[in-house]
Amino acid sequence: MREAEENIKFKMEIDVLVPIPRTVTRDFTSLKHLRQWQKRNDIDGSLYCFAHREYLLNEKGEWEQFTVIGKQVVTIGELERLLLAMKQKGFNQYSREEYEELMSSYLKKRRIKTFITHLNTKTG
Repeated sequence: MREAEENIKFKMEIDVLVPIPRTVTRDFTSLKHLRQWQKRNDIDGSLYCFAHREYLLNEKGEWEQFTVIGKQVVTIGELERLLLAMKQKGFNQYSREEYEELMSSYLKKRRIKTFITHLNTKTG
């Protein structure tokens, strides 16, 4: 059981109205398991579910909300930092091509960092 707890990387909080209002938390080892459970239980279409939030365990060991863009998992904090950097650099001065290049370079850096972290975890 202890090993399963250490592999938890995602969690979902669900605000439930019936039978009594409360927040239910579910833990998942992968995004795939979270999405499968979500579809099986029809979270988006059920009447008992008022709202739900999805969280990812970040490098600091903190739970942070995230979104999926294409096939890339991006935390809300990363999006906020990117937006702030874009504002500081004068986002409106970029053409669409420059903006796409900025986004792709950011995501490449993030993928490389994630890959290196993954390698360090496997070897360490």
